[in-house]
Amino acid sequence: MLQIAAAIVTTNGYVDNTAQEATLLREMVQAHGWRRVIIVTSKYHTRRSSFAFRRGLDGTGAEVVMRASRYDPSDPANWWRHRADFRFVTGEWQKLVAYRLGLGG
Repeated sequence: MLQIAAAIVTTNGYVDNTAQEATLLREMVQAHGWRRVIIVTSKYHTRRSSFAFRRGLDGTGAEVVMRASRYDPSDPANWWRHRADFRFVTGEWQKLVAYRLGLGG
C-alpha cells in the first residue's frame, strides 16, 4: 500500500497565479505519467481552479479531481455575512468571468 506521505508531491517552481500553477502541474503530469491528480484548495477557489486545471491538463489524459479543504473555515452558504468572505467571493467571480472569456492566463 502506498504511504500517504509518498503520495503528496509539492512543486519546486514559482507561480504567480492559478493558470501558471496549472502549466507547472501539466509539466509534472507529463514527466511522471500521472493519470489522476487531486487538487485541494479553498472552498471559494474550487470552481475557478477546476476550470483552470482542467484546461491546463487538457490532452494529457490525466483526470482532475477537485476538493475543498476540510480545514477551510469559510461558509459559502453565508458568504455575504462576513467582510472577508464577501471580498473573496467578489474577487473570485471577477476572475472566473475573466477565465471564461479566455483572459485568465
